[in-house]
Order: sequence, then C-alpha cells, then structure tokens
Amino acid sequence: MFVPSFTQGLREQILNSILLGRKSIYKSIYKSWATNTPENLFLKGQ
Repeated sequence: MFVPSFTQGLREQILNSILLGRKSIYKSIYKSWATNTPENLFLKGQ
C-alpha cells in the first residue's frame, strides 16, 4: 500500500514542477518580448 501512494505523490510533484517550470519559461519569454517590442527598441535606438 505504501509504494503506490509514494509513486503517486512523486508523480504529482514532477507534474507540479513541470507546470511551474513552464510558467517561469513563459514569464521569461513574456518579459523578453515585452522589453523587445518595436516601440521599446525604437526608444532604445534614440
């Protein structure tokens, strides 16, 4: 009985970490996109 619950908890942890990793990846992509919009690049160029 102990092993299935342990593996289930492990699987949930892995899934949660994958979801958190995806969120942070999307956040970094969004941040880089937000800082590299044409308006910001134009303002930087001036």
